[in-house]
Amino acid sequence: MASLISKWVFSCFGGGAPPKDKLYNIDCLAKIASATPFQVCELEALHELFASLCQGEDRSFKLSKATWAQGCRMSARFFDMFDVDRDGRLNFDEFARGLAVFHPSTPRDAKIKFMFDFYDLQRKGFLVKSDIEGFLAGALPSGTNLDPIVDATFAEADTNLDGRIDRDEWRAMVAKHETILRPLTLKALQELTLAYPDFIFHVVDYNPEVNSLDHS
Repeated sequence: MASLISKWVFSCFGGGAPPKDKLYNIDCLAKIASATPFQVCELEALHELFASLCQGEDRSFKLSKATWAQGCRMSARFFDMFDVDRDGRLNFDEFARGLAVFHPSTPRDAKIKFMFDFYDLQRKGFLVKSDIEGFLAGALPSGTNLDPIVDATFAEADTNLDGRIDRDEWRAMVAKHETILRPLTLKALQELTLAYPDFIFHVVDYNPEVNSLDHS
């Protein structure tokens, strides 16, 4: 999962600088920064990336599912997770807040919730075997025997033997196997301004208190 996300997010950075005539609002970035682990300068790098992804669509700077997913079922699922308003397109706020779950500083509980919701396609509030099978079918090589993996997962996690894994059971299983969360951490998201300094055009450092002072 981590390698897929990393590929989708950072593959565009080799394509040259995006156009600078896009909509840009430093106050919007500061608002997103206050609700996520991202710094404003990191969000600016993501904003440049987002503009690159939106090229060729329209000037509203929203990313369509077709552009993001490109026929991949796994990436389509990530799109659905990020698309909070369910309009079939991602704005930058949704893009940044969605990626924030992969930031190294994002709380563990947020990552646990995201992974549970990723499996729970129908938003039932619990997982059944078909949910796990559906995810594994898209993540593992074709022809892999999924039954032993699914059965072992339920044998451990379904502690009340009702044929479901609820959120508490999921959290308890993750507590025993912390490596389950490893794919939800991308160190590169913490190093955007170091890895891609050419994409920082407007902000080097942002301090709301300093910037609000009247330097008359």
